[in-house]
Amino acid sequence: MLRRFFPVVFVMFFLASVPCVRADVRALWVTRWDYKTDKDVVSIMANAAGYGFNTVLFQVRGDGTVYYPSKIEPWAWQLTGNSPACTGKNPGWDPLAVAIREAKNRNLQIHAYVNVLPGWRGEEPPPKESGQIWATHPEWFMVDAARKRMRPCKSWYTFLSPHHPEARAHLRRLFAELASQYKVDGIHLDYFRFPSDYPAEQVYGKMKSAELAGHKDFSYDKTALEQFKAQTGKTPAQDSEAWNQFRRDALTDLLREIRSAALKKNPSLVLSCAVLADPEKGKETYFQDSTLWLREGLLDLVFPMNYFRKSFDSNLTKYCNAVGEQQIGRVVIGISLEQSVEELRREIASIRKQRTAGMAFFAYSSIFENHVPTKTGKTLKAILAGKQI
Repeated sequence: MLRRFFPVVFVMFFLASVPCVRADVRALWVTRWDYKTDKDVVSIMANAAGYGFNTVLFQVRGDGTVYYPSKIEPWAWQLTGNSPACTGKNPGWDPLAVAIREAKNRNLQIHAYVNVLPGWRGEEPPPKESGQIWATHPEWFMVDAARKRMRPCKSWYTFLSPHHPEARAHLRRLFAELASQYKVDGIHLDYFRFPSDYPAEQVYGKMKSAELAGHKDFSYDKTALEQFKAQTGKTPAQDSEAWNQFRRDALTDLLREIRSAALKKNPSLVLSCAVLADPEKGKETYFQDSTLWLREGLLDLVFPMNYFRKSFDSNLTKYCNAVGEQQIGRVVIGISLEQSVEELRREIASIRKQRTAGMAFFAYSSIFENHVPTKTGKTLKAILAGKQI
């Protein structure tokens, strides 16, 4: 009896010690595609509260543009027009301010959800006069093993290099501004990894597999290569293991800087990150050492994105085993809403047995169409309420 009781007590004690973290997180990702007007945001928060969620991860940065007034990055063009030509145009309202107000009115925790490393998306570039970083600082972006600067495409981003000192300084300023300007409960990081799944085929067309692989391997920018040479006296080809660790260290160091910048402005912030559901794959392929980040206290919570039915059970076990009982109360398991109700019910039950901090669902538009709940949304509401259906 004591053995079963102790882990539950530990989880509750830990969550009570982290500012603003509820003991049973039921979070909902709201992407920047889910709203266009202030009325949309009001509906989103009303639906989230009414359907059993207690935390909203509200996206405010996608690709070097933002959804709040900033002195660091321009307004997102999606709020005001149909093309990147509108980048920087003020929409006349503040989505994050509305989200915070509506969340607080409904006793919802609100976390500003930020794509960290993406700097642009799409084949049409932003206008230079907007000040958008892809137009003004292309030297900040990742370079592939073929020494080609990473290019955005219709379905994918181009990423900032975590090695570049000016890019890092830019992100520090951005997070410091966000933390000081808004009374959010937390900041939630996404796309904080290397883009090893970059669709090079879309950009470069048909190539031999080895050539394509070279266009998916980042970041061989001049700054990174010089830093690595200074540290090791070698090139990446001469010591691939050291090179991989060098890239992992770059993300860890940047995370440390982001945390310091944000918490200096608001010490009560909860800092979290969406991470690979398989921690080893995250570490080895995407250079995202998320279990280390937990152990070192660089994150308050991690959200493993456990979105695929076939690997759900194995990844759930892997992640919980990797962090161990002392850290399991800092893990919020991410679930995809693009699946059957039966599978949702099964996955929720499996998570609850693990005594994690809770669960998060991707995403709002999967259970609310034009803010009207779908059949899946109504069923999920009952499941979260513990009703047998």
